[in-house]
Amino acid sequence: MSYSMDDYIDYYYESAMEAERDYDDFIEAALELYRELKEMNNIVWKNYRELLLWSRNLRSSAGKELWRKYEKWNDEFRHDVYDLLKSKELDVIDTPYSWEVLPFNPRLSNHEYNGSFEDLVHVLTQQSHGALFDDVDNIPDVHDYYEKGELTYEEIIQVFYRGWQNVQEIRETKLGVMKDFCEQLREKAKELELRMQQAVREFYLED
Repeated sequence: MSYSMDDYIDYYYESAMEAERDYDDFIEAALELYRELKEMNNIVWKNYRELLLWSRNLRSSAGKELWRKYEKWNDEFRHDVYDLLKSKELDVIDTPYSWEVLPFNPRLSNHEYNGSFEDLVHVLTQQSHGALFDDVDNIPDVHDYYEKGELTYEEIIQVFYRGWQNVQEIRETKLGVMKDFCEQLREKAKELELRMQQAVREFYLED
């Protein structure tokens, strides 16, 4: 079956219109999710870390025993956190100072998610877009994206519709779970800190 030039032109414009619709739907949903994540209190500080570091410098036999106890508690806590994250289908950026709980895998192809809109689009669409989304206040329209990017209109439809679906899944099934988990993790981290503080008091009483 052969196609005329008019057929190709019609197909091109139909694809461009469909791409514009899916792209615009994605951008609107992604911006809303971006704002929700910015407003969410999803960083849990490891305030118990100072006591853990302090214990590593103890030299007495009792001090070394306290250090081993702290390390054991810390390891158990970390294992519990990761088991809970897995069960709730959440993820985390785990730094020496904090846990940043996220509703998606933050590990990108060449770096870790940094909270920017550019990285969020990468995560949601499962594809890098260069620097096209590096300015959240100056997002290109679909035709600028087409001209500056590497995707055809057909590929734009596939990539950004998939991204829109991912936004819907996150907002419908994960944000509430994530909020509750952060509160639970914050309580557990505080319990560990208080437990360590009590062990310090007992250590000095025995010393």
